[in-house]
Amino acid sequence: MIVAILRRITTQDQAAPLAAGPFWTILDEHGPKLLPRIERLARHSPRLRYLLTGYMPQGQDVSPTRARLLAAGQGPRFIGDAGPLPPIDD
Repeated sequence: MIVAILRRITTQDQAAPLAAGPFWTILDEHGPKLLPRIERLARHSPRLRYLLTGYMPQGQDVSPTRARLLAAGQGPRFIGDAGPLPPIDD
């Protein structure tokens, strides 16, 4: 579902609430099960890596799953600092 939505968004203003809301809710609840697929997709999808920059861990306590998700997004950054929304993945 998230991958399908990624293909439809056109602005950073659409990406940010998706990243901070439903995307991270899904990953918080199902992250360990989805992690291998997310990592694999992120290697080939600039848009997914961009969406992963919307994750802002609270405090210093970052679980191993969250640490791997942050790494898949090329590290913790604010989505607003990640530059323009990448083009749609092929």
